[in-house]
Amino acid sequence: MARQPIVTGNIHDAPQLAGYELLARHKRAQFPARTPGQFMSRLSTDHLATIDALALRSAIDEIIATQGHNTFVTFNCSILNLTRVDFVDYASLRIAALPASDRSRLVVEITETERVGDKKLASGWSLLRRNVDRLTASGARIAIDDFGCGNACLRLARNLPVSFIKYSKNVLDDCIAADADRPTRQDLMNIDLMRSIGSTMRGWGCDVIVEGLESASQISAAFDLGGNYFQGFMFGAPSLSTALPERDHNRMAAG
Repeated sequence: MARQPIVTGNIHDAPQLAGYELLARHKRAQFPARTPGQFMSRLSTDHLATIDALALRSAIDEIIATQGHNTFVTFNCSILNLTRVDFVDYASLRIAALPASDRSRLVVEITETERVGDKKLASGWSLLRRNVDRLTASGARIAIDDFGCGNACLRLARNLPVSFIKYSKNVLDDCIAADADRPTRQDLMNIDLMRSIGSTMRGWGCDVIVEGLESASQISAAFDLGGNYFQGFMFGAPSLSTALPERDHNRMAAG
């Protein structure tokens, strides 16, 4: 698993480490690590469940290794796996093994939200809600990944106990393009909608992560989306290092 920092605070001058996202990577000797987009489509449903289970275990190991700190750890989990009772049984048992004070540091990022319209998921919608309720009852928190990419995200935000929404890089790029170019009326409506949703979610106590930041010129647009947490190459690329960088240890200790 690769680790990418998520920051908060004064991100112009002194970003404060808030957490990490764990990202699946396929590494072979003498070859570059491959991202999920390069290998996930070839895997069976059971193999995808195994990868999500490994990601969960890695996130919990990370939390155990940093007990006493207030950083959170997120991992990606397919929405279809959250309709599987066996997967949620396994997740609940692993979460229960954590000290009670550390369980809220685990954040489950729901991915593949475009599948909400799939027949397989449509028939299991009530099961999805029950399973997510089980995870939050165990102490974990829920995030919606790639928010703004399709209508499914709004349905999830309305119906699930969500603690975070994460705007995709595409949404951030669209905001910046709308300010720089000659946007159409529809472009402006879409951007205003994303900004309004971010503000509303913050008002209801939900945190907003904006990902894809690569330079200081994007910070203003990220704040306009309601962001209070930020992620991107500007703050650090995904790293396969098995140890936390020393400067991150120091920041966590300070937090």
